[in-house]
Amino acid sequence: MDIDRLTLTVSTGLALLMLLPLLDQYIKLFPALIGSLFSTSTAVRTEDKCKLSRSRNHLFTISILPFCILVWHKGLYCPDWMGRLETPWDFLSTAGVVLLYFLLRYAIKICTPAPRISKKVYAAFCGLPRTFLIILMTILLPPCIAMDAFDVPLGTEKIVLYTLSTICYILFLARRFHIFTSEGNFLQAILYLCTLEILPTAVLVVTSVVF
Repeated sequence: MDIDRLTLTVSTGLALLMLLPLLDQYIKLFPALIGSLFSTSTAVRTEDKCKLSRSRNHLFTISILPFCILVWHKGLYCPDWMGRLETPWDFLSTAGVVLLYFLLRYAIKICTPAPRISKKVYAAFCGLPRTFLIILMTILLPPCIAMDAFDVPLGTEKIVLYTLSTICYILFLARRFHIFTSEGNFLQAILYLCTLEILPTAVLVVTSVVF
């Protein structure tokens, strides 16, 4: 077994061991998660209920590993310097970039003054990215598995995965914007969305292209 397949097998096996005990929790939580992406009131209720938000946060934390595996295995983030690394260093670098991305988002959030909206609505605004990652993984994994089974070329796989991710991301941005404007003004919503969402994502995209 070559090192690439060994890394994929070990990391996937570890991810399954972490996710399988949460399968029942995920099934119960899924209606609230998908509802949060399409309904502001559902997003607010999800954050307001401690049990729901704790379960979602737990599932989000566990979902980071399979997300890193997917990004690495399909080369969704692969700047030139990372492409020159041997396995498993390329996988570890991918995981490191993903973690740095989340840390950057968190650092920007704590450095940004809280807006003049209720705590419930702001909690929904800040909590939606965690919901989004879980939904994104749910949407990307089935076509990814199917395309692997039918030996679809990697280039085609990447186009499909990028397209699905972009559609989901646009829906996510629209819902975050709607959550904020349910109590805040339009201009403030734009500024917060650009600062807390567009900026860190732009940094990720630019580093992928430039480096």
